[in-house]
Amino acid sequence: MATHMWSKMTATDGRQGRADKMMTERTLLKERYQEVLDKQRQVEDQLQVQLKQLQQRREEEMKNHQEILKAIQDVTIKREETKKKIEKEKKEFLQKEQDLKAEIEKLCEKGRREVWEMELDRLKNQDGEINQNIMEETERAWKAEILSLESRKELLVLKLEEAEKEAELHLTYLKSTPPTLDTVRSKQEWETRLNGVRMMKKNVRDQFNSHIQLVRNGAKLSSLPQIPTPTLPPPPSEVVVLFSEMKSDICYREVWEMELDRLKNQDGEINQNIMEETERAWKAEILSLESRKELLVLKLEEAEKEAELHLTYLKSTPPTLDTVRSKQEWETRLNGVRMMKKNVRDQFNSHIQLVRNGAKLSSLPQIPTPTLPPPPSETDFMLQVFQPNPSLVPRMPFSIGQVTMPMVMPSADPRSLSFPILNPALSQPNQPSPPIPGSHGRNSPGLGSLVGSHGPHMPPAASIPPPPGLGGVKASTETPRPQPVDKLEKILEKLLARFPQCNKAQMTNILQQIKTARTTMAGLTMEELIQLVAARLAEHERVAASTQPLGRIRALFPAPLAQINTPMFLPSAQVSYPGRSSHAPATCKLCLMCQKLVQPSELHPMACTHVLHKECIKFWAQTNTNDTCPFCPTLK
Repeated sequence: MATHMWSKMTATDGRQGRADKMMTERTLLKERYQEVLDKQRQVEDQLQVQLKQLQQRREEEMKNHQEILKAIQDVTIKREETKKKIEKEKKEFLQKEQDLKAEIEKLCEKGRREVWEMELDRLKNQDGEINQNIMEETERAWKAEILSLESRKELLVLKLEEAEKEAELHLTYLKSTPPTLDTVRSKQEWETRLNGVRMMKKNVRDQFNSHIQLVRNGAKLSSLPQIPTPTLPPPPSEVVVLFSEMKSDICYREVWEMELDRLKNQDGEINQNIMEETERAWKAEILSLESRKELLVLKLEEAEKEAELHLTYLKSTPPTLDTVRSKQEWETRLNGVRMMKKNVRDQFNSHIQLVRNGAKLSSLPQIPTPTLPPPPSETDFMLQVFQPNPSLVPRMPFSIGQVTMPMVMPSADPRSLSFPILNPALSQPNQPSPPIPGSHGRNSPGLGSLVGSHGPHMPPAASIPPPPGLGGVKASTETPRPQPVDKLEKILEKLLARFPQCNKAQMTNILQQIKTARTTMAGLTMEELIQLVAARLAEHERVAASTQPLGRIRALFPAPLAQINTPMFLPSAQVSYPGRSSHAPATCKLCLMCQKLVQPSELHPMACTHVLHKECIKFWAQTNTNDTCPFCPTLK
């Protein structure tokens, strides 16, 4: 019983121990579960905080995105408005550019046409005079050749008639003598000699008449075969000659010898005249060829210089498809003109050499006049669209003012005073420009480029705003201010202040002439430039005054210049005095023919005060040996 109770108590204790152990484990599990729950709550709290932060950042980013979209829309709208404005301004500018270009073309074409017509009229008159001289000299040479043939024919016929009379005299004597064997034989010999002499005389007359007819028809005497002098056979042996007949024969011989001497002297004089007239005709033919060659070469040189001027402009412009194509077309035209000029010179030089070698000008083939192809299409010459890239173009030391367009384009021919003659209706020499106060700069580094790329300016019809991209130019719509003029305008205004008798177009023409004569204007000081302008104005006034009675050369300006004030730049004051410039260089004189500067070594000595190159007056000096001047009517 006790054992049973003991075992029962032992089993109960085991259950109790397991229950306690399970409770302990349960408590531990609760604690661990509670710890896990705490950690989960902490993690959830952290996640909630991070989620709120992310939501806040998302809202901020959405707000920024909305602001950026709004800014992009504003920029797009402004861009469209700016684009439309630029397109409108571009169309207006192109329209104005086309109008100005058409006006410039009309003025340039009118000026070139006037210069060409004057030059062509002068050369046509000169060519007509030369052709008239050639015709007169050719006629004189033709008459001299015919006279020489007539004289030689008379001389030979006279000799044959002398032999004929001698034979008739012997036959008359033999017929009056008694017939013997010797007299009959002598009579037959003299009759044979008489018939031969008459036949020779007929042949000589026929040959000379044939040559005279050929010369009258245009043949050259030197190209015809030489007529041989007939040779008489020895006379038959004399039989019995009376003393009276011998005495008469001696008298006849003396008279004939005197006549022969006279005819020989006359023939020598005629031959000398023929040689002189032939030489004059030869020189006149060469002079005609030289004159025609100069006329054709002058036209080709004008076209060549026009092409070179266009190429110089195209090389200075930014390369685009149009400029490259125009450059290729003008280069092709320039090469063709140069080839034509070389061919013309070679052909005329060949003809001149043939004439010098004895050929007749009328027998040579006619040299055709070369025909120039039409010039390429307009390449916006002298009209530039200033749209440089600010990253590539250096910043200018002066601000961009109003864009002005040139009114006169320089001519391609330096013989036409290097520029088209101004229209008197457009020039206003009596309206001086207002002087600009301020000191003159010592150096003008940009003068050469400015004068080379600008022509005479006219006041703009409207202010054209500069294109976008030029730094330092900011348009103001509220308080507009006048923009300063460029360097060329400043230089022109300074010159116009010193020479109020000239207008802007005339002063720009003078600057262009100075640049053409010097090939560059870089490095010129303002003092030297004013001296050159004063010398050029004085020279134009002198040329206009000296050539006014002839009416051959139009003056550069429509009205004569009254006074030329040449300033002397001194440290304390500026002094001006009237009259011609006394400090102008002596070499600044223009040739009246080619309008280029004449160096002392190239000056042709004249009896008057006109200045001419030796080469320009070479052909005139060859035909006029008394140093006569082609421009002085009293010395002609």
